[in-house]
Amino acid sequence: MSIIPPRFLPRVGNDPLTQAFDRPSLGGAMMGGPPGPSPDIDRSYETLWDQPPREPLAAYVNIPFCPSFCPFCGFFKVRHDEELEKRYLASLLREIAREGELLRAHELRISALFIGGGTPALLSPALLGELLEGIARAAPLAADAEITLEGRVSVMDREKAQTIFRGGVNRLSLGIQSFDRGVRARAGRGDSPRKIVSFIDETAALGAGALTLDLMFGLPGQTAEIFARDLETAASLPIDALSAYLTKVMPQTALAREVSDGSALPPLSRLAECYRHADRFLADKGFEKVSANHFRRTQRDRNLYNYLTMGLYDLVGWGAGAGSFTRGKLSLNAQDLGVYADGVERGLKPLAMVRPPHPLAEAMATVSRTLFLGVLGRDLLRREPFDAPLVSELIAVWNEAGLVEEEEKGFKLTQAGFFWRSNLEEGLKGVLSLGLPSARGPAPGAAPTPSRGPMN
Repeated sequence: MSIIPPRFLPRVGNDPLTQAFDRPSLGGAMMGGPPGPSPDIDRSYETLWDQPPREPLAAYVNIPFCPSFCPFCGFFKVRHDEELEKRYLASLLREIAREGELLRAHELRISALFIGGGTPALLSPALLGELLEGIARAAPLAADAEITLEGRVSVMDREKAQTIFRGGVNRLSLGIQSFDRGVRARAGRGDSPRKIVSFIDETAALGAGALTLDLMFGLPGQTAEIFARDLETAASLPIDALSAYLTKVMPQTALAREVSDGSALPPLSRLAECYRHADRFLADKGFEKVSANHFRRTQRDRNLYNYLTMGLYDLVGWGAGAGSFTRGKLSLNAQDLGVYADGVERGLKPLAMVRPPHPLAEAMATVSRTLFLGVLGRDLLRREPFDAPLVSELIAVWNEAGLVEEEEKGFKLTQAGFFWRSNLEEGLKGVLSLGLPSARGPAPGAAPTPSRGPMN
């Protein structure tokens, strides 16, 4: 009898796309942390940098302010307040400048930087210009660095788009979620489909950077037919890439409360069919599938930040609630804006939590990286700890269930395997962790940052 916990094992003999597991795992998307710092954390930069990060290096800048709170969003956020935003930016740029000095001292360069939140594009053009100028001045960016900023059409116009691109951003990620007016209203989005399409056309015409959209399937009120129309609309626009995400019910969100009150979401079988349709439709439209949820039409979209963070390469995080990941050690900044600013003012890293490296940190990072790309090579499976019999047993069950298929160089995820990728990652990390002292805690999640990238 296998000692692999049943929750890590898929069902065999059913349609793998719709029935392999009961529900998709939430994965490692970070929805917050302690509201303020714990008194026993050493926040001095000397301690934090006793082992500096390594290249390739990503950076995350958190702008937590939002004009409204979407019911499906479980990420840290703060209501829009321009005076508060000004004070916050002053602290944020001081934190970036301090750590930028340390990065330069170690001759490190940032390959991919993501400005997320929150809604960074909510900032006024003046504050956006100040933020981007400060980052360019303080952060040691590689000459070809990918610089992404998250936007929402409701808070953007041509002036802001020009400010963003002039400030060095070369990839704009727009959270559309759906083009359907009714679905958007229920999801807290008020802009009309016509305004969205017009803005995308105008922004693409600037020719200043890659343009990528986020769509979701499984939103309340969204049928399979509506999602199919969303895909058709997106594919008709001059975009470089798009992501199609399954709506996951994150704890303590308005959506979680709505579901608990008896409002049912679409059945899992319908959501799986939406994913199948997106996979086929986008391939027919010339999009290349570069991860489970991201589809690229042009090479201008490199998707580098998502690759680095989902693969658990090193990450430096700046801003309230931002996470850093250095040599397997995870740390989170305080979310409370006052506590955060006070720490920065005192010359400390304003941390709320530090988690030491997992005993198998490198192996766990390899799991994230390989499953993100959808390939488990035989050379990997011959190395410790992947050569363990339980790993072979788990992958054999995946193969039997139709989640991976064997090829000359190893195993690659099937369409169903990509749909259930977060479950496969959880299971493989769990199997690798069997036998480790329980006090060490669970394997780390797929991503150490509160951005929307980890959903990818």
